[in-house]
Amino acid sequence: AADFVLRDAGVDQAVALIGQQDLPLGVVLTIDLSASLKPPALAALRRAGHALVDALRADDTAALLTFNHRVTEQVAPTRELSQVRAALDAAPPGGDTSLADAALAALLRGDASGGRTLVVLFSDGIDTASFQTAEVVLETARRVNGVVYGVWAGAGDPRFLRDLTRATGGRLIDIGEGGHPGPGFLGTLAAF
Repeated sequence: AADFVLRDAGVDQAVALIGQQDLPLGVVLTIDLSASLKPPALAALRRAGHALVDALRADDTAALLTFNHRVTEQVAPTRELSQVRAALDAAPPGGDTSLADAALAALLRGDASGGRTLVVLFSDGIDTASFQTAEVVLETARRVNGVVYGVWAGAGDPRFLRDLTRATGGRLIDIGEGGHPGPGFLGTLAAF
């Protein structure tokens, strides 16, 4: 406790005790299923989703949102991770991309669940159909209780995903178009 300084409204406060808890994690997997994703990129995003679900502990929960021109909650937050795995493989691709809308839905879904929330947003980063603006989503991201990690499998500049992850203290992970999640993917997420 002596190594920390805590200020409330600019006034130093005494720190008597610092506790560490290993709290369950609430993960909101949000995966792009739009037509802009080439089959190798979609396969890479699904592999990354499976790698994340496989790394969760028994007391963690996961939810699955998919998006193309609309956002769909495939699986509500659950500890039954087999449901998430099955839905991750079953959802068909097609349509335009509502990346900002999906990000907003995932942030709000995670915030409603309470606790420690990790939003993992899998996409190629190309938004073609959102109603929400990037600015609205970024402002919301700064106010909710969640950290966003963007998993990007695309070409070009994933500006929105990078800005979103920075706004929440997360990171952007580039698995490349048709790439593999690799050991760095889970290591990066394990820090959360």
